[in-house]
Amino acid sequence: MDDDAWLVVAAAPDAVWPQLEGFARSRGLDVIASDTSRGVVETQQGRLSVRQGLRAGDSEVRCEQSGRPVDACLNALEQYFGARSATASGTASLQAQRLAGEERLSLAQRGEEWVVEVPLDIERTWAELEYQLSQDFTLEGSRELLESTPADYSHRIRYLPLSERREGFWKGLVSSPSPREIRLVLESEGPERTLLRAESASDQGFSADDRRELLERVASLLR
Repeated sequence: MDDDAWLVVAAAPDAVWPQLEGFARSRGLDVIASDTSRGVVETQQGRLSVRQGLRAGDSEVRCEQSGRPVDACLNALEQYFGARSATASGTASLQAQRLAGEERLSLAQRGEEWVVEVPLDIERTWAELEYQLSQDFTLEGSRELLESTPADYSHRIRYLPLSERREGFWKGLVSSPSPREIRLVLESEGPERTLLRAESASDQGFSADDRRELLERVASLLR
């Protein structure tokens, strides 16, 4: 995971693609091939590529040599997109519009268990989930990120489920609401599909409705 890096751009791939081609021209890169359908520009110096990001309206831009990210190139791309306000650009390549039409994540029931199906590989899903949890799960006593374990693609969180929040006022007259410790676990189902599961990390109850409500919240961070 430490050997992979990319730039997230707040614009759809069809808008980013012409900017990526413009970057190659502006830097005088020796273009060998440009494949709009795959979102790839091959140059003598390395490969530039764009693909749909995990969140709707985002793109992932990569710059690689021999399959490894080039930090200096990613920094240059970030400056290039920033200078041209790529996030607000209305320019879109008609040929590249197919890049933005990929499948999106969804909440699904498998037997008696609720899961989130993410149509991306586990590395990309992990990176985005790690970022979103670190930004959103920061409220003590309600939702907190306690631990991230990249070795097994899991996060341990403390979360106050909706059932507890609904009972909060009356229950609070006799006892305090009780947050649950939960493990969010990613599992790979192939090169372009990852499952997100929620498992109890304590002896406290964690109903199917509470599980679904939590997964819906986490899925909303990834859309």
